Amino acid sequence: MAFEATLDTLYRWADKVLRLDDTPPRLAAAFAWGITAGFSPFFIVQYVVAFVVAVVFRLNKLLVLAGVCINLPWIMVPWYTATTAIAGALLGVPLPADLRGEFVSLFGQSVLSWAFLRHLFGLVRPWVVPFILGPTVGAILLGVATYPVALLVMLARQRQRIASSTG
Repeated sequence: MAFEATLDTLYRWADKVLRLDDTPPRLAAAFAWGITAGFSPFFIVQYVVAFVVAVVFRLNKLLVLAGVCINLPWIMVPWYTATTAIAGALLGVPLPADLRGEFVSLFGQSVLSWAFLRHLFGLVRPWVVPFILGPTVGAILLGVATYPVALLVMLARQRQRIASSTG
């Protein structure tokens, strides 16, 4: 009984703080948009774009922020590596025959030299398009997959709020 009262108080507080008074589809859209923006390859700019879209469409800014912040550092490296590799494979972008040797050669030079930068850009240049396309398409797919799950959660929360207010 005391646990339920505490949980109900916690839910009311969360509703006020998170401003969850919008409709479940709009709340789910806010979170899904945050996920999409957060997993896009446009670092730093993703926060600005996420909030501009949230303001224009009047989405819940806290849920957008929560979605953007889900892409944590230990998720980023595997995400961007996998989506870039998939895009590279689909676009036919080959890895250097001796990738390890290329890195040994690259870091055998001073990182402050022009030779280092030329070598680095030569290695990276073929992967720019796969890096932009792979994570962007992946982020869109992830956002689309997130929406129905978030909607189910928001609808369940709405039913719970209605049940607690009537009972």
